[in-house]
This record gives sequence, structure tokens and C-alpha cells, in this order.
Amino acid sequence: MGAGARTLTVLLALHPWHAGAQPAPARPAAPARRWPGQGDPAVEKARLCILQREAGGDYTAVDPRGRWFGAYQFRRSMANAAARRMRRPDLVGVAANRWRPEDQDAAFYVIYDRGRGRKAWAGGRFPCF
Repeated sequence: MGAGARTLTVLLALHPWHAGAQPAPARPAAPARRWPGQGDPAVEKARLCILQREAGGDYTAVDPRGRWFGAYQFRRSMANAAARRMRRPDLVGVAANRWRPEDQDAAFYVIYDRGRGRKAWAGGRFPCF
């Protein structure tokens, strides 16, 4: 056995998994939060339409002028306001196209607010409501 193989054998023997120890169990996920209108068929219909109209479903989209971000094309101020309402200070100041899709979806629900905030997506290439 060469020196490299002996070193690997020693390192493996020292690793806790090698000795039969199990990795620590993963923490249970926090229960999923329900947002205003989430699951409502009318809200979902509008959301899916807006998702396609604004960025073709691309959660990483940025408009050519760099003013609108993510799948729902949030302005920075709109995304920051949504992040605060979602109690997600870690997202404030981060362009929405860098957020996880589920965070962008949550921001949509918070802003759309069962239709009360639909003016944020008024107009566009085709009507969604």
C-alpha cells in the first residue's frame, strides 16, 4: 500500500460516518405560509397570466433597461416593500430576479392581495383580468 492510500485509509477511518455514526437529522421544514389569495382559482388564473405576460415564466428575467426584475417584473421599490410585508429583511435590497421562485410568488400574492393590488400589473401586451 502506497503512502497516498494509507493517508486515505486513515482519513476515512477518522470520519464519523465511517465509524457507523449517522449524520444529524435535517431540521423539519417550517410550515408553508399561506399568502392572501393563494389557492383561490381566480387569483391563480391572474397570477399565471401575469407570470407569462411579464417575463414568459422566467424568474431570472430583467428588462433591457434594468428597471424591472423577476418573473413578475417587480420594480426595486415594489420588491422591497413586498419583502418587508413578507417579513423577509434578507430580501430587501436584492433584485427580485435573484430571489427564489417561491419568494417571487409570495411577493406576487402580497402585492396582488386578492385583486386589490392588480393595478401594479394593469396594461401589458394582453389583458389578465
